[in-house]
Amino acid sequence: MQKSARRLSAVLLPALLSLSAANALANTAANTQIVNTASLYYNGNPTPKIAQSTVTVGLVSSFPALLLNGNTAAYQGTNTPILNNSLILTSSANGPAVYHVTAAAVAGTNPTNATGTAVLAAGGGFDITLGASVTTSSAANQSTVTTLVIPTPDPTHVTGSGATLAVNGLGKGSQVSVGGYTTTVNGVSLNVDGTTTLTISAVGAPVAAGIPVFEIKTAPLNSITADPGTVDPAAALASSLISVYSKVTVTTAGVTGTIDSSPALSTWTTVAPTIDLIKYVRNVDTALVPAAPCNTPTNFTVNGTSKPYYTCGMTGVSTNTLEYVVVAFNKSDTVDLTTTKLTDVLPTAYVTFKQGTYGSGNDVFYSADGSGAGLVGFPAAALNANQASLSPWPFQPNATSTTLSVNVGAGANSTSPGTIGKKVGGVPTSLFIAYQAIIK
Repeated sequence: MQKSARRLSAVLLPALLSLSAANALANTAANTQIVNTASLYYNGNPTPKIAQSTVTVGLVSSFPALLLNGNTAAYQGTNTPILNNSLILTSSANGPAVYHVTAAAVAGTNPTNATGTAVLAAGGGFDITLGASVTTSSAANQSTVTTLVIPTPDPTHVTGSGATLAVNGLGKGSQVSVGGYTTTVNGVSLNVDGTTTLTISAVGAPVAAGIPVFEIKTAPLNSITADPGTVDPAAALASSLISVYSKVTVTTAGVTGTIDSSPALSTWTTVAPTIDLIKYVRNVDTALVPAAPCNTPTNFTVNGTSKPYYTCGMTGVSTNTLEYVVVAFNKSDTVDLTTTKLTDVLPTAYVTFKQGTYGSGNDVFYSADGSGAGLVGFPAAALNANQASLSPWPFQPNATSTTLSVNVGAGANSTSPGTIGKKVGGVPTSLFIAYQAIIK
């Protein structure tokens, strides 16, 4: 009589056969299915009775590695330009996980010449999913310099098909870190023995079984940005550096607390503006042309008439009227000139400021755009109540000197200086004033 034979065998999923006991405990990919099959053979029957148990390996949550980089640019104006901060995340979990990212300015923001902040373009934050797995091997499939063999996870973590096929979040186009190499997944194929082959850009050597495969992702462009705030106008008159430090904070399910990136530095360089101030003059009574090399005129339209003016060599005699044109240029590409006014000191021991020169009691002629158009004059009867003023006032013809001051630029009025803006379309911004004085 033949005795009944009972054998109990436990069989792991073939994808895991090559893992050592230590690797199976420490380096098994999340979502891998460990299938134990028990077989009962009896009475010489070749078909056993089978009992099967499937255990799915869970995700061991872990914070990713974070690399936040700032940027540099030339300052152009309030909050301009906004700089993108590049965030690179590298998984350190054993499977795909979702990470929530937020950003903020941190200590180190330069307060001396600007107020800057880190701005999160996505409002309250954004989520990034990083895939991950662990290399394995089977009798039929081994990793090579151009392939990585990983366990095929449970069906819910096998997504897409063809070019979109992904396992544990790893698919075509994924950048991964594995065994000290960084490479790109070029294709994904499922194998019949429970493994998956990732075709990769070549690495230096085949990767052994039990090595983590961590996805690397860069946060979407403009998702983390920094701006320079507003530069102190006085600081903008010299070259200076605006510094804004920002950081990101990451949270993820299954891990208590948060992880912060190292601060990233964004910098803007302010460039001192290029300013020109040129004074011209003509003799109203004689239309005199100076001798060389001062005989090249520049024409300005004043009070509707274009006349030639000269920067040097002008002469005159007592009772001659001199007309002065003072021109200001802002040649900066990036910096506006704020709180601007033009002043000119008249040596009243030798000349008398002429009032009512430009009709209707206007003493000073102002071309706000430097072209002679859009003109503004100033009433003689209320000289000090307008954009133009004389000091001392009331007017004293016999004073040692008299200072003429004119608030100029956009927004200028009787109480406030204005702004001479930066270049427009590569063309410097300019304006001028004109006035007359009589030689004593």
